[in-house]
Amino acid sequence: MKTMMRTATFAFGLAGVLASAPMAGARTSLNGVWQKNSSTVVKEGGEVVSSARFRPQGWYPAKLPGTVLGAQTKVGVYPDLRCGLNSFEIPDASDEYNKAQNLSQYSHLPDKRNPWTDPWWFRRTFSLPRFAPGTHVWLHFDSINYSAEVWLNGHLAAGRDRLVGANRRRERTGYRSEISSNRRMSHRTEVVSLQSDPIGIGPWPRC
Repeated sequence: MKTMMRTATFAFGLAGVLASAPMAGARTSLNGVWQKNSSTVVKEGGEVVSSARFRPQGWYPAKLPGTVLGAQTKVGVYPDLRCGLNSFEIPDASDEYNKAQNLSQYSHLPDKRNPWTDPWWFRRTFSLPRFAPGTHVWLHFDSINYSAEVWLNGHLAAGRDRLVGANRRRERTGYRSEISSNRRMSHRTEVVSLQSDPIGIGPWPRC
């Protein structure tokens, strides 16, 4: 029986923006519909993808929390692997297995490459109120699988050295990156982008 555990390799938990005193407890949820696309198709880097001037073309909707494969299933790119022999119509994370079972033919990417071995971009826009002076603001993810870098308004908010570990809840608080700096926050329309890595890509966390 084919094991698909390595196919659904990109997962994100609850996401949001948190504010400290004098707006203690304020939270803007980032759950819901994002846009996503493979980095093999998107040639621009994080500085551009996370900017307001970037216009996604041909991107897929993705409801978070969730996985790339789950989102691709919901929009009809791949069949539901839970049904019948549908798993044999979905590329595996293993190139060796894909070759043995001729699964590369089902890749949705233009060159039929393995869709699970390269990073994926996730992107969305949101709005924040103007915070009072002295307010600390964090971008928060409950969990990330497996690793990622996060960009906000054209600036790197957190790299793969910080956002790494399969569904780990770092210090029981998730993954937080402070974004209080005015150069990262526009106070109008914010753009956050993540480039997520599959299992085994990027640095390993120290447990």
